[in-house]
Amino acid sequence: MIGMPISDLPERILIIGSPSRPLVQSALRGGYRVGAIDHYADFDLCSMVDKLIRVQSPLDAFTIGQELVDKGEYECMVAGGWLGVESSILNHTPNFELPYNIPYKYAEKIVDKKNLQKTLKKMNIPHPKEFREENVEYPAVVKPRVGAGGKDVVVVRNDNELSLSLERFEKNEVDYIIQEYVGGRDASVSLVVSKEEAKIVALNEQLIGTDFLHAHNMEYSGNITPLEQCVPTTVLSTIERMCIGMGLLGSCGVDIVVGKEKWWVIEVNPRFQGSIDTVDLSLNISLFDWHMKSFHNLHLPECSYNSVWARGIYYSPVNIRISSSLSEKLKEMWKKGVVRDVPQEGETYNEGDPFMSITVKGKRRDETIAKLREVASQVDEMLKRKFEKL
Repeated sequence: MIGMPISDLPERILIIGSPSRPLVQSALRGGYRVGAIDHYADFDLCSMVDKLIRVQSPLDAFTIGQELVDKGEYECMVAGGWLGVESSILNHTPNFELPYNIPYKYAEKIVDKKNLQKTLKKMNIPHPKEFREENVEYPAVVKPRVGAGGKDVVVVRNDNELSLSLERFEKNEVDYIIQEYVGGRDASVSLVVSKEEAKIVALNEQLIGTDFLHAHNMEYSGNITPLEQCVPTTVLSTIERMCIGMGLLGSCGVDIVVGKEKWWVIEVNPRFQGSIDTVDLSLNISLFDWHMKSFHNLHLPECSYNSVWARGIYYSPVNIRISSSLSEKLKEMWKKGVVRDVPQEGETYNEGDPFMSITVKGKRRDETIAKLREVASQVDEMLKRKFEKL
């Protein structure tokens, strides 16, 4: 199922954003030559690309990347990670349009959660209702108006928790939105959208706030592909029509909650998603290649799941500097294929920072979760002395 680029597609791609490793790995699976501009220089990322440039800001990534394309070292840039549409760089770069990314004029309306609420209401798509501060019904969810990955998203259960949450947002001068809390299975729909059609590629379970991965509150902590729970075809066709109506292009995702009798759209992501690893592995495809082909309206083949894969984002439980001995242990785990985004010796991480990814395979969801937990426990054991110091 993994394809090679065809003649009318670029072959030399510069991927900009952070983390870029999942995108780079998918592109390589599709047969592309790849360079990367990233905030990190993870061990496995360095081993994959023909060039890696490390930068501190999205603006630097875009500026340097454009220079490399202008020189002819790469045929085009593709953005992901923190250079996706949530980045404030787009407010300062009016000509920010990449040929293989969704046009910003469509994306900006979707990543603003308050505007998304209005769009979903107009399209008659089920979604959590929005509250004003004076009429909140508990439990409720408070989240940044623009953001990704569940960062700073909290569930509040009373007036005091709401007040404390809003104080933090206002102190940091971050716009927020208050929504109804809806219960059910957290899931995402991975799609590839062309100008002619929207194709659902995979249904994924979302891991949110997973304790054994040390994620806090509602932080996104990974995926399991495929989703174990059945989603009605009427729901899926509605999501396809919605994405076309929103002007999405390429690889995109829709976060949903599936209850016993109802479902809701939580967010729409007009960009590559964190599930790209598990989608690629479970379906044996290159989602990056499918993304590129969708811009040329090329036919995408049918595919089916061949296994259950999980990617867990392991958050650092402590402040830590990667020692030489720890680096070697992590590299050994990487050689076994169970971890990715492996930090280099000398790198430092604060408690709560994304530390690395764990990827495991199973025949069923429960087996896959058990393996994910087992590997996380092994990493915990490596950091045990640090735990004991807290």
